[in-house]
Amino acid sequence: MSADDVARPFYPLEEGSWAGSWNEPSSCQLTLLPAPVSDPWHRPRRGLLANEVPLRSELSLSPASVIEEALGLSPKSQKQHRAAVCLLANALYGYARSPNTFIFYSRDRNHYAEASKRPRYFPRWYSRRQVVAAIEALEHAGLIDHRHTEPSPNAEYRSRFSASEQLVSTIECASIAFVFKPSETIILRGAVGLPLNYRETDRTFKSRRDVETHNEFLSSFDIGIGHPDVIEDDRGFLRVGKCWLDPRRRSYRRIFNEKFCFGGRWYGPWWQNLPKKARSGLLINGEHTVELDYRACHLRLLYALRGLTLPFDIANTDPYEVPGFTRQEIKLAFNIMLNAKTKRKAFGAIKKSLKEEAFPEPDEHTKKLMKAVAEHFRDLGQVWCTGIGLKLQNIDAKICSCVQRRLRKADAPNLSIHDSFVVPTSKTDLLRDVMEQEMERACKGLS
Repeated sequence: MSADDVARPFYPLEEGSWAGSWNEPSSCQLTLLPAPVSDPWHRPRRGLLANEVPLRSELSLSPASVIEEALGLSPKSQKQHRAAVCLLANALYGYARSPNTFIFYSRDRNHYAEASKRPRYFPRWYSRRQVVAAIEALEHAGLIDHRHTEPSPNAEYRSRFSASEQLVSTIECASIAFVFKPSETIILRGAVGLPLNYRETDRTFKSRRDVETHNEFLSSFDIGIGHPDVIEDDRGFLRVGKCWLDPRRRSYRRIFNEKFCFGGRWYGPWWQNLPKKARSGLLINGEHTVELDYRACHLRLLYALRGLTLPFDIANTDPYEVPGFTRQEIKLAFNIMLNAKTKRKAFGAIKKSLKEEAFPEPDEHTKKLMKAVAEHFRDLGQVWCTGIGLKLQNIDAKICSCVQRRLRKADAPNLSIHDSFVVPTSKTDLLRDVMEQEMERACKGLS
């Protein structure tokens, strides 16, 4: 196995990454901007250098005629042209984030052989031949700084490139737009996070159409933010503390896990990565918004599966209140024990979270915490550490889809954040009624 093979850049599907869709390309002047620590492009991954980010095959530039004229490009084929524009877009976007950013890519034939088996997730030009040819052409033209690594199990680094001074100085005066267009909005992800092929069915077709319809619906609304913690730079990017967001990333996609009965939540838009406090500043067509969420969503669904009910409507009742523990601890352990597939994995995940909070004696406290959760929710039976969390996500994703469709029919813009929704304040009562009705209908269908 080569170093390039280890670093297979199959990351257009990663949750929380910047790989979303931008409905409207935006002109962007390239200026220096230190990359924030929480930048998802800079999350530490095994074997990555600190300043390396993966090649995004869905990223491009517009208009192509301006780029070709400014850079004097004359690709030999349409595929090579698209590959070259994609590479330039990655180099320039990386530079805009931080000037010393390198884009790593694969020269390993095994990588492209695997990609060819998943054609729905990659553009047609994506092959070793086209990528390597475009790299060599751009390097020869002096447009990228390239560091070539031969595929080898002993290689210390991967092949990577960055924007050259010539590229930046040539293009920074041109009006260009970064365009992001993922090849697929219905994504089936395998156990290790790689995309899986799937057979097209009436269900997948309808799901894709629903996502595309919702994205098109939202594209007609102006979605902004006015909050003292959110700063907009001169290129239109948003900074919230150390978090970096691109408000042009507005489109949703759905991600399922191994099977279409697991997961399926809606991911993608920039507002999903806003801290909850900052989300209070969201504006839709200039109108202030309100966010409503489902209280104890998965707990409520679990009780419905058992034919039981929780006293949700009783004032001052909190199902996560357990004597001797904080609400935060109980909810943390509850969620981990639902999603983990074994007790060992659940124990390790809870312990890790407690250690990050500098909790004294995390091993003993983890044991007590897991026991307290199982006893407090004894009516749920043997649901713990079975991985049922992904099935619950599938149910709440269906509820989300139903809520969104009903609000679209009422011409009410709505921004979903898994089990919560943001709407203009004038639509608050409508949202509350629709949410309650859809949850009630889902619970009746489970009992």
